[in-house]
Amino acid sequence: MNTMIYVMGGLLVALSFLKLADWQGFAHAFSEYDLIAKKSKVYAFIYPLIELGLGVSYLMMYEIKVMAAITLVIMVIGAIGVTINLFSPRRVQCACLGTLIKVPLTKFTLVEDVVMAGMALMILLV
Repeated sequence: MNTMIYVMGGLLVALSFLKLADWQGFAHAFSEYDLIAKKSKVYAFIYPLIELGLGVSYLMMYEIKVMAAITLVIMVIGAIGVTINLFSPRRVQCACLGTLIKVPLTKFTLVEDVVMAGMALMILLV
C-alpha cells in the first residue's frame, strides 16, 4: 500500500510540473473538457496546484485518507468529463501532460483517471 501511495504522489507531482510549465495553456486546454473547469476558470488555473498539493501530501504520508477522498472526487469528475468528450464529435487536446506535450484526448486519458480513482478508493477502503 505504501508503494502505491508513493507512486501516486510521484505521478501527481510530476504531472503538476508538466501542467505548470505552460500554466495558461493548460488552463485553456483543461477547460475544454473538464466539467468544473468549463464553469470555473479559477479551478482550471488552480488544478495543477491541487495536484501538486495532493502529490506532496502523499509523498509525506500526510492525511492520506483525506487526500484519497479529494483525489477520488477529482478523478471521478475528470473521468466523467473525458467520457462525455469522447462521445462528442469535437476533438480536443488532452491537458493531462500539460500543453507542451501535445496528445489528443483519448480512452487512455479515461483509463488514467479511472486508475487513479481506483487507487484512491483502495486507500479509503483499507
